[in-house]
Amino acid sequence: ISNANSIFANAKALSILDFTGTTVKATNMQNCFSGCRSLRNLDLSGWDMSEVTNITNAFNGCESLVHLKLQNLPALAVNFSQCALLSVESLVGIIAALPALGDGTTLTCTLGATNTAKLTEDQIAVATAKGWTIA
Repeated sequence: ISNANSIFANAKALSILDFTGTTVKATNMQNCFSGCRSLRNLDLSGWDMSEVTNITNAFNGCESLVHLKLQNLPALAVNFSQCALLSVESLVGIIAALPALGDGTTLTCTLGATNTAKLTEDQIAVATAKGWTIA
């Protein structure tokens, strides 16, 4: 899969998606999981997202998402604010997946107030050290 644009969008009854052992190199993830209101567990650990050029609204409306595994997030602003039930483990995993930015570049990883409150200052500092702002 290279174009995952809206591939699972509005799959309201979907509760678990596990791509363990599946290699996916996506370049477009716009609206990929948008509107998946019942999605609780999402394992994207097999997805290489390092070359994604569009991740806009990929996780919008994932209001039941608790467990998220991913790696190699792209150097793009990303928004998880509508995923307010994310576990601390998932949030720490998101931060770990953020690439280090160079040349004074700063991007924002929007977790939302509810998720940000779950993190310690040290956990947020990991993202800051990579050039990211947690909002």
